[in-house]
Amino acid sequence: MFTGDSDDTQYSTPRGGEGEVEVIDLRTPETSPQGSKPLAYIPRTLKYEHQPRFTILPLFPVDPATATPTVTRTRERLMGESLLLANVPQEQLSIQQAARRRLDYYPPPFSIESNVGENQSFLKQKYQLFFESLMGRFQVGLKILDYNYIRLQQILRLYNNIRLRFFNNSNRSNIVEWQIEEEEYPALLEFYLQFDVDLFYMKTCSFGQAQPRSTVEGLFCLQPPECRYTMKSCGNCELCCSSPSTIQFDQYQRHRFVNGYESILNCPATCSTQNIIYVLTCPCGQYDYIGESSQSLAPCVRRHRQLSHQFLHEFLIGETNRQRVQGIPLDDKMGSKRRMRLYQHTIRCSVAIQLFLNRNPHYWPFIPIHERQVSRQNSQSSRTTSLIDRDQSIEQRMKLVPDPPKEYQFTYQQLAKQYDYFAMKLDQKLPNERSNLYKAKIIAVLPINASDSFRQIIHALFVTHAETKLNTMGQLFYSHGQTDIQMGIWCENLNRS
Repeated sequence: MFTGDSDDTQYSTPRGGEGEVEVIDLRTPETSPQGSKPLAYIPRTLKYEHQPRFTILPLFPVDPATATPTVTRTRERLMGESLLLANVPQEQLSIQQAARRRLDYYPPPFSIESNVGENQSFLKQKYQLFFESLMGRFQVGLKILDYNYIRLQQILRLYNNIRLRFFNNSNRSNIVEWQIEEEEYPALLEFYLQFDVDLFYMKTCSFGQAQPRSTVEGLFCLQPPECRYTMKSCGNCELCCSSPSTIQFDQYQRHRFVNGYESILNCPATCSTQNIIYVLTCPCGQYDYIGESSQSLAPCVRRHRQLSHQFLHEFLIGETNRQRVQGIPLDDKMGSKRRMRLYQHTIRCSVAIQLFLNRNPHYWPFIPIHERQVSRQNSQSSRTTSLIDRDQSIEQRMKLVPDPPKEYQFTYQQLAKQYDYFAMKLDQKLPNERSNLYKAKIIAVLPINASDSFRQIIHALFVTHAETKLNTMGQLFYSHGQTDIQMGIWCENLNRS
C-alpha cells in the first residue's frame, strides 16, 4: 500500500497479473474512543452542509429512530448520517450508518398485492419497472429507492430550468426538446445512486461487457472500491498513433479531478466505444473539462484540438485578421464555441501556449516581451525596413494584432517579422493541429441505446460533483461563474529558446 496525492486516500496498484485490480481505500474516518467502530464517515470533497452539492446527493430517508426533538446532534453529524454513501465500504461506517443499509430498517411506504386473473394492473407494471427490477439486484429497501426517485426528479427539473435559462437569449424554437422517457428511469437511478459524495463507482454495471462486482454485494460497498476496467487501443486510429499520446491505454481507469472527486470507469472501453462521458485535463494541471458525446472519443478529441488551435491562431494575430482572410472556412458555430470557458482558458494558459508554439514556431513574433527586455533588445538593433516601401494593407493588419498586456511590448525585430508574416500570407494557413493540448480519458460509458437527455443528465452530475471550472454547460449551480481561468499573464514564463 502507498499513499496517493492526498493523505486521505490509499491505493493498491496491480502487479501486472491478469485479473488483478486496483483497490481504493476511501478516507478512513476517526474511530470511537473505544476504537471499535468509526464515529462516522467524513466526506473529503464536501465540507459543509450548506454546499449546493448536498442537495443533489443520494440520501437515506428521514430516520424514524432519530428524528425526534430529544435527539441533539451537530449539523455535520446530521449531514454525514443522511448521505447514502453507497461507495463507502462497510468497515468505514459508523454503527448508525451501517444500520441504515439493512433491508428491514425502513418500512416500505406502500405494497403491491399479487394480481388475481390474467389482466395485469397498470400499477403493477409500473412497480415492476421502477422498483422490482432494482430491489433484487441492489439488495436495497423499497423506501430508499422511492425516496431517491423523488430526488432524481428534482434534479431533472433543476437541469431543465438551467438549460432553458442558458438558452434564454437565443431562439427558443431552435432548442431541441428535452425529456427522459420513463423506461430510462431505472437505469438513470442506477447511475445516480452511485454518484457518491467523493467517488463515482458503478459496481452494479451489467452492460457493455461489464459484470457486477459481486452477486451478494448489491448497491452498497461491502469491500473497498476497485478499478477493474481499462481502455484498449485499436492500434490504428489517430488516438493510438498520436505522439505524444493523449491517452493512457491498458491502465486501470481511475480519474481524480482537481477538486479531489474521483471516478472509476464502469465498464471496458476501446477507441470505438460510443455514448461516453470523457474528461480533458489542461496541460497546466489546474483545470478540468468534462464532455459528453454519442460518438467515440477520437472525433471529440479531434474537434477540441482543431478548435483550440484555431482560437490560439485567432488570439495571437487578432480576430478581425482571421475573419478577413479569404479561403479559410469560417465555422458557423465558432461564435458560440468562442464563449466556451475551455477555450477562453486555453488561449491564456502559458503551458498550453508553449505546446502550441513548440509545433508552430512562426507565431513567436506575436508573443510580446517584458518592457525591460524590449528596451535592451531595441538598443541592440534598429528599424531596418523602410517605412516608405511598406505595404499599407499589411500595416493595417499589423494594427489589428491584439495589444500586449500591461508592461509588455513587441521589439523592433518582432514587428519586422510580423510584417513578413502577413506579407508571406502565413495568416491564410491554419496552424499545425497534430499536437494535442489536453490529456483525455473516458470516465463513464453509457448504455448504447441511452438517449441524449440521459447522457446530458449524467454529464451534469459529473460536472457538478467535480466542480469543473472549464465547463460552460452542465453545472447545476452557479458557484464558479466568476472564477478566474486566466492564470495570470499569458505570455509570462514562456521558454523562448
